[in-house]
Amino acid sequence: MINYIIDSIPFGSIAAAPLQYALFYWDRMSEFTADRAGLLCCQNKDATIRAFMKMAGMPIKQYNEMNYQTFIQQATAFKQLDYEALNKVIKFISIADASHPWTVMRAAELLNWINSGAYANYVQEQRKTSDLEDLFNNLN
Repeated sequence: MINYIIDSIPFGSIAAAPLQYALFYWDRMSEFTADRAGLLCCQNKDATIRAFMKMAGMPIKQYNEMNYQTFIQQATAFKQLDYEALNKVIKFISIADASHPWTVMRAAELLNWINSGAYANYVQEQRKTSDLEDLFNNLN
């Protein structure tokens, strides 16, 4: 519906392009949030990374032969491309209108979140809150 409205306005698609790209960007960022939520639910980094490997198209017959460390190295190398402006622009253009970020990009973002310590801090805070709730419930 919104595309119909935009297309009916002269130069509407040109004027709406920044909004469309902002919405695409938000949609892709929501995938990273969902990945973090998945890790918080399963609390198993290895299982999460293996799920990314499967989503990337690993044939079922080769699941037992998956090279976990190679995939992590690929995700880390992919993240390193962000340090050069031209690479960052090329990556953005490549996924600008995609419905999902590349699987290796999702893994890189999740690994970055884990390695930053934010994941461990969040889990630790939740455990503290849970411990306090248990203590309070035992007092009653």
